[in-house]
Amino acid sequence: IIIAERIRKMVEDTDFPNEHTQPDGNITVSIGVATFPDHGSTKTELIDAADEALYHAKKSGRNRVCQSKQEQLLKVV
Repeated sequence: IIIAERIRKMVEDTDFPNEHTQPDGNITVSIGVATFPDHGSTKTELIDAADEALYHAKKSGRNRVCQSKQEQLLKVV
């Protein structure tokens, strides 16, 4: 999460050519984070968990880092 946040901040702070043509006049990233084995024990499970976290980040306002909640779902089931 710390590294993902560092990447997000670096992208946010970088001046890109033609970024003024993007929404809000700048380029940002949303990042979903998943870790092995907490969020998945296979490549597919890990990618799915990171993807779920990415879409949560986008739905929560974009330009943010979110960690997978997959482990909580597995504990409930």
